[in-house]
Amino acid sequence: MALFGDLEDMSLTDVLRIARSKTGTLYLYSALGGRSIELALHNNHLLSLYIDGFAVQDRDRATHTVLQLLSDAHGKFSFEDLARDRLARHYLLPLFPLLQQAAVQHVVPDVNLPHPQTMFRLRPGSPEVPAGLATMWQQASPHLKHVTNAELLSQILSVPQHDAQVMMYQLRSAALIELAHQHTPGNPSKPAQRQSPPATVVTSEARTMLQRLLGRLRGQGV
Repeated sequence: MALFGDLEDMSLTDVLRIARSKTGTLYLYSALGGRSIELALHNNHLLSLYIDGFAVQDRDRATHTVLQLLSDAHGKFSFEDLARDRLARHYLLPLFPLLQQAAVQHVVPDVNLPHPQTMFRLRPGSPEVPAGLATMWQQASPHLKHVTNAELLSQILSVPQHDAQVMMYQLRSAALIELAHQHTPGNPSKPAQRQSPPATVVTSEARTMLQRLLGRLRGQGV
């Protein structure tokens, strides 16, 4: 089964978070200046990366490409589960540190920010806090011991609501907080949230067409 979506509705950070325990290929169509990207993933690691069908075998270039994608990727995507032995391995690049680095360095598009009333809570355990988020974490973490949202956090910290939304996005990208399906006593109704498009099941015929297309792009196939 393959899942389709659009990076306008779900950020690449969230896509990679969903796929972190999966093994397969993430296809990004026209992700960077019209170029197609394929990422072979296994247990939150990048095994190989292709740009327009050509393998990027240099680890540093692959790292730079992933960071660029986390900042600028757009367009449609799909993920297909595949067995580990069907994926080429050019490196074993952990994705979590790159997600943390991107959370600190990159400007977050407004479309990717969480809704002001989306509820968050601290992740269990003692996650490592990136140096670039240390000050933000010191300010926000005491107020995230209980479920809260960007709207409330902006009032508590006396910061603009937009800044609180960015804060929530960055802390979540660094895996310091997680979604909480609870609401504050003063907000009994469920807050509106952006919904991702429903997953699309790829039929065998569609999969065959996709594989032929990828084969043509790569020249010799995978």
